[in-house]
Amino acid sequence: PYIATVRLVLDPFSKLLTFILQNGTFQLEHIIELCSLSNRTFTRDREKLLLPRTIVNVLVEAMLHRYPCPDRNLLLMIQLILLDAGGTIYASAIVSDDVRAYDPHNVVRLWS
Repeated sequence: PYIATVRLVLDPFSKLLTFILQNGTFQLEHIIELCSLSNRTFTRDREKLLLPRTIVNVLVEAMLHRYPCPDRNLLLMIQLILLDAGGTIYASAIVSDDVRAYDPHNVVRLWS
């Protein structure tokens, strides 16, 4: 019963996520957390990938200039996709704090 209730919330939540990506501000760590939690919570692939697919769709629509998207949001969505592929973008004045936290080339080693 709990998962069935969560499934009903998933589609409206993806629309809310679309609105936030297009108009608001967000932190990269929150988007990463949302995507990983949806992947762990749901069993069907469609449900697991709905939020990441929403982010990619917003990025594609913004790159095709179908609507204006803040530069910071555009760079953070690109950073999210690059992190998934194992890469990163360098820090800029727009997203310096969010990008540095996930830079794989700037890892502090805990052992010698």
